[in-house]
Amino acid sequence: MGKGKRSREQRAGKREEMKIRAAKQKRRSKIKKIIGVCVAAVAALGVAAIIVYNTVAATGYFLRNTVVMSTDNYKVDNAMFTYYLKNEYNSFVNQYSNYLSMYGLDTSVSLKKQKYGDSTWFDYFMTQTKDEVNDILLCVEQANAEGLTLSDEDKADIDEAIDAMKNYAESNNLTFSQYLSTAFDKGINEQDVRRAMEYSTIASKYYEKYSDSLEYTDADLQAYFDDNKPDFVKADYISHSFSASYDSDADDATIEKAKADAKAKADALAASKSVDEFKQKLTEYLTEEENAYREQNDEEPENTVDEAVAEQIEQDASTMNYPEEPAEGEEKDEVAEWMFADGRAVGNTYVKEPAEDATSFTYTAYIVTKAAYFDDYKTVNVRNILITFGDGEGETTKEQAQKKAQEILDKYNAGEKTEAAFEQLAKDNSEASNAETGGLIENLPNDTENNPEELISWCYDTARKAGDTTVVTAESSVHVVYFCGAGNTAWIASARTAKNREDCEAHVHGLADTYKVSSSDSKMKRVKA
Repeated sequence: MGKGKRSREQRAGKREEMKIRAAKQKRRSKIKKIIGVCVAAVAALGVAAIIVYNTVAATGYFLRNTVVMSTDNYKVDNAMFTYYLKNEYNSFVNQYSNYLSMYGLDTSVSLKKQKYGDSTWFDYFMTQTKDEVNDILLCVEQANAEGLTLSDEDKADIDEAIDAMKNYAESNNLTFSQYLSTAFDKGINEQDVRRAMEYSTIASKYYEKYSDSLEYTDADLQAYFDDNKPDFVKADYISHSFSASYDSDADDATIEKAKADAKAKADALAASKSVDEFKQKLTEYLTEEENAYREQNDEEPENTVDEAVAEQIEQDASTMNYPEEPAEGEEKDEVAEWMFADGRAVGNTYVKEPAEDATSFTYTAYIVTKAAYFDDYKTVNVRNILITFGDGEGETTKEQAQKKAQEILDKYNAGEKTEAAFEQLAKDNSEASNAETGGLIENLPNDTENNPEELISWCYDTARKAGDTTVVTAESSVHVVYFCGAGNTAWIASARTAKNREDCEAHVHGLADTYKVSSSDSKMKRVKA
């Protein structure tokens, strides 16, 4: 019974009491007692309902009985969708761990409470996961049509992945159920995880089968290169900007003088006849600027003037990709147009001036240090056994990782010392996703942005020869490496990989013409995150 109703009855009782106080006293007491019992009964029913709901929810019943995406033969419920979404989220966090604050993502706050543009971070990850699950369902339908099934090895890989989770849970003093509840949601069980992994494995199996069936001629790859120059062609340069500096209340004459001073500095730098002269002039300017800054500030700098200047010049050096065709209504990038114009050569300079309607005034001097080029060097093929380490509780330490790596290398050296032997060691020991292929990395590019610098340095040493092995320690990983030999020319390898990926994605999306995927965003939003 509601509080308002009880209040009205109490007020009515008061009026009745004024009329026949003595006669109704006993009856009123009885009514109050009954009202109290009713209220207690209603409250008890409410608590009982909550307890029953939470108890059932904790079993994952509602998650498993809420289908969010499906095709004719397959369905993904919220238990599986939660698994996929949390994996998408964790992958993002691991990849961009150093930039999360820049993105505005706080791992300690619910994704549903964090803004991402006009929506939330939950909406972002839900969209990514929905696209992934859509492709998985299309692939498993086609795999089923072609008779692709999980092999014993596939099932063993899934068992191994689940066992790894169990071992992690045990090392952190958690039951497997507690681990799954923490990592995903209450009620998620081993069977939910297994079903999701089985779908992913079958989908990957079909995707790889189709990918391997695609073949390209040299003409195909050249045509792809020509159509996608922004992905391959680039140029190196050094640039430095000079901004007009004046007070907010400065008059026009003062502003014009500040603009002229900034332009004069940029023009003087651009008047350099060579890259060396450009660097020398820039060094002199930055040194003067750094000394002036230090004289005006009392704080003790962490580096010398020369070190600060060298760091700034390094930051001023960059690479520019061949320009994309501007979208309708957009203007072309004037610097890119200049950088990739026919006949552009090392040592050419350019000054970019502020737009006519600019409210602040910056003049930037550019010099070409390497004219338009593409990667035509030979890549390398290696086999890699990855062992990661960290400083968190329960994680492998750097020393432990190095010890294990050395033990693996010692075992290799004590055996046949063949590539086949190393391949088996990689299958048995590597933490990388390519462990099943013996840690093979074909056409490893000379790229330190996406690969450990220590690994690339060893692999691209000019003295390297087939059969060389070593242990390489990087920032958060240790690598036991086997050098197989030279791979394809870099741009050809990149073009083949990119074209294959585009063709595979187009094929998967085309499967939607054959199989209909149904989905419910409202049900997906019930996922906790």
